[in-house]
Amino acid sequence: MYIKLQERIKCDRLGTHLLSYVAQIIIATINDFYIFTPHENMNFQNTIFVQSLFYYIKLHNAALESRGVEVGGEIIIGYNQGMNHICGYATQLAGASIPEYFRAHIWPKIEDEFERLADVFGYSAVAQLGETIVCHLRLDDVAGRNIHPMWKCVKHYADLMNAGAETPIEEIFDDLGLKHNCQGTMPAEVVEEEIETALKRWEGAAAPQATKPNVFIVTSPISKPDECLLNKYTILKNEDPALDLYIMCMSRYFIGSRSTYAICAIMWGAEKMVARMPRWGHLTCCGVGTKFCADVRIEEFY
Repeated sequence: MYIKLQERIKCDRLGTHLLSYVAQIIIATINDFYIFTPHENMNFQNTIFVQSLFYYIKLHNAALESRGVEVGGEIIIGYNQGMNHICGYATQLAGASIPEYFRAHIWPKIEDEFERLADVFGYSAVAQLGETIVCHLRLDDVAGRNIHPMWKCVKHYADLMNAGAETPIEEIFDDLGLKHNCQGTMPAEVVEEEIETALKRWEGAAAPQATKPNVFIVTSPISKPDECLLNKYTILKNEDPALDLYIMCMSRYFIGSRSTYAICAIMWGAEKMVARMPRWGHLTCCGVGTKFCADVRIEEFY
């Protein structure tokens, strides 16, 4: 049997496409399905991230062929009621969170190729940033929106995940009418607190002669961070979203955002000392904060 890798709609960004591709690849891997791409111009295929997934697909299909697994007919993955739906299914099928499954079963097979691609694309200069604490600041399209904690949404999806139930996308609001299942920003004071806590934790864990980490905030070129952040931290903005994601992936201590982009940052790249991820429904459906996540380095906040 085989699947055709499904794309997201064109307006969706790199992180959403990557997470969707990974969920489908996990489902195919566990079921011994071949994976084919439907055409030659898949969305974001010219990034090191999708190229590394194509490399995995090549290895995966070759392994099935060597075992004599027949291609058979096409299987349609029917979990299309939002990203939560397919991620929840992939997590439950794997019995592990998507980041953990990726790191254990996919990353070891693509790590060398990913590093080769980074060199080809000229991303290797990121190593000059040294040991880093990186915070992703999601602004631009969600600026000023949904800065509240999303506990109601998280509890709803955690209950479904832990019960082995399906997790279709739902509109969830609290008693004040605040939406609880969507991407959004974090208040500047929360970002500051997280960075200061990261510095203290790094200092406490480091050897006496260890180099102090460099702190960076990664955001999009059109984003306008709060003045209190601009005055204290180095802000990185690149026109290439794959380069920004690579910088986040190579961090040792990562502070994420409510975005699929940030979820991808804890799958590829350097082993994280800590990954701090703000609570929201998509993250929960990827297994974080449920019985499927055993990695204590992935921590939820806000």
